[in-house]
Amino acid sequence: MQGYLSKEDINTFYRQGYVVKKNCIPSAEVKVLDSIIDDVLVHSVKDIKSEGHSIDAANDQTTHINGARVVFRQGDNRDIKVVRINGVSGFSPILLQTLRSDKLCHTFLELLKCKEIEHIINQMHPKLPSDGVVYHKHKDVQFRRDFDPNWSDVLDNGSGSYAICILAVDSMSRENGGLYIDPSTFDPKSPLPARNTVDDELVWVTAEPGDLLFMHPHLDHGSKPNTSISSRKTLLSGFCALNANTKTYPGTDVNDIISVDADGTSILTRPAEWKDCVVQSQMTTFH
Repeated sequence: MQGYLSKEDINTFYRQGYVVKKNCIPSAEVKVLDSIIDDVLVHSVKDIKSEGHSIDAANDQTTHINGARVVFRQGDNRDIKVVRINGVSGFSPILLQTLRSDKLCHTFLELLKCKEIEHIINQMHPKLPSDGVVYHKHKDVQFRRDFDPNWSDVLDNGSGSYAICILAVDSMSRENGGLYIDPSTFDPKSPLPARNTVDDELVWVTAEPGDLLFMHPHLDHGSKPNTSISSRKTLLSGFCALNANTKTYPGTDVNDIISVDADGTSILTRPAEWKDCVVQSQMTTFH
């Protein structure tokens, strides 16, 4: 099976640290995903309110719903704002079918240039109007190392042993809190922290529903607040080379090892040794 990216796309990824692939997910499927996300948000806020959380207006808080880890905060008018959801496929199997499709798995195997990968990121970021969510400039490798002190770049091929895909469910632009990158600092062999950059040096990524954005773990990127009247909902799926990670990630449907059979066609899945299968098996499915 051919992945989403051509050899030229992969070369672009390694040259500039990212690549956008247009029209990957059919519009009918994107509409289904959009509807599911809306239901997930309504369901999450309802559950958070029913749990009677004492809201700390100064800090993000977390709770677990359907096995997923929901990060939320209090908005300016004291309403509940969902910031992101780890293991979001705990709410619907359709989300996992998208975030770990055979074609996407093949793409990451080709992109990372290895035979076995681990699925560690399975998230949703709603970025709703006026929710105040900001992601300061960072490299993803920093988050991987912060979460797992034993994180290691096990591949000597410039990939950083990790990559992430962002699926645009809405149109993404600078105005609605879209993602920006700093291409001037990209070095596939250097995971040094991000440096300060003026806005004129940043590149704002635009995407339409169904587009896929693939990013290198050493690429500086971030996002500003959504000051528009439109949401910027995205789904994120991230994979690392086997043995780069050694810890259980939060949420459902993570820490699974992906490979292909001897014919190179069928996807094989098995849990990583460090996966907490007991916790993840206790989820219920929301439709």
